[in-house]
Amino acid sequence: MTDVIRGDTTLWEIPFVDDAEAPYDLTGCSVWVTVKSSPDDDDAEALYQHSISIDGTGAEVHSEGLTLDTTAEAGILIEELTPEESALFATGDYTYDVQIMLANGRIYTPI
Repeated sequence: MTDVIRGDTTLWEIPFVDDAEAPYDLTGCSVWVTVKSSPDDDDAEALYQHSISIDGTGAEVHSEGLTLDTTAEAGILIEELTPEESALFATGDYTYDVQIMLANGRIYTPI
C-alpha cells in the first residue's frame, strides 16, 4: 500500500497472479482487504474491511470498497479508500492483509 492523506481518496491496484506469474482468474472468488492498528487485533477490531464477491460468470455480486479493474480473468482489483474513511486515520503505521476465498472454498492470504 501507499501513504494515505486524511480526507483524500486513495486507490490501490491489487494484482493476483499464479505461481507462473500469470494473471489469476478471480471468477467465483471472494476477496477481503482488512486494515488494523496492530497485527494482533481481531478482524472485529479492524479500522476497516473492504470486500468483493465475484460469481461464476465473472460478474461482481457484492462490492464494498473493492472493484474489478477490468474483468475477473485479468486478476486485478482496485481498492478504494474514501475521503470519509481516510479522515478517520490518525498519523501512524498500520497493518493490512488481503485474503481470497477461491471458488472451491479454500481461503488464502496472498498479501
